[in-house]
Amino acid sequence: MVPQPQRVAIAVPPGTKAGLWPFIVTCVLVGIEVAVAFIDLIVQAAGGAKNTKAMNLLKKGLLSAAVINFHMTWCIPFSLTLTYIVSSLSWSMGRKKCSLFPLLNGFACFLFLGAAIYSWMWANDAEIMLQICKNFLIPLGLKKSPEQLRLTIYTPQIKLLVDIMVSWGYPAQCVIVLTDAFLAICRRGSDRIIHLLVRVDKYDKIHVKMDPYDLISS
Repeated sequence: MVPQPQRVAIAVPPGTKAGLWPFIVTCVLVGIEVAVAFIDLIVQAAGGAKNTKAMNLLKKGLLSAAVINFHMTWCIPFSLTLTYIVSSLSWSMGRKKCSLFPLLNGFACFLFLGAAIYSWMWANDAEIMLQICKNFLIPLGLKKSPEQLRLTIYTPQIKLLVDIMVSWGYPAQCVIVLTDAFLAICRRGSDRIIHLLVRVDKYDKIHVKMDPYDLISS
């Protein structure tokens, strides 16, 4: 008869520098964002009369069109990278599932990605929305053109709100993740409890493997 494995709990302490590499990667992403904003300020200063328009946008809470376009392209994978960093920090530090920084990052990432995707739908003369209307909405019985939908769900007020979220959602995420990674370097996380299945066969050999339920839950 094959002996049944025994389930053993072991406390694994986190690494002393669990947040070092996440902090370095986050600093690189933040540096790219700061460099783009700084270059944009130089271009605006050299633009003369165009600088007045940029200042008016900033008073409305918007960044320049060049920075917004940068956020809507390159910063989408950057945002997902920051979310992965927060998840890896939570795993390595043994945090609870409902901790502060993952919640703040998730909220900022959700707003930023949602606003960026929604803005993309109306870009290039609403080309994506035109395909959605043609392939999905019209077969469902909603016979409205993209221009008719724009008057309802993409008014100037909604566009302003979407542009504000695109402007500041990713920078807010950078600040959240950079703070989280810095604090992870300065403090020690809680021990992570893992469960091992230990079995001794008839030849007195010890077989150890990780509990598959722990692999699923992690």
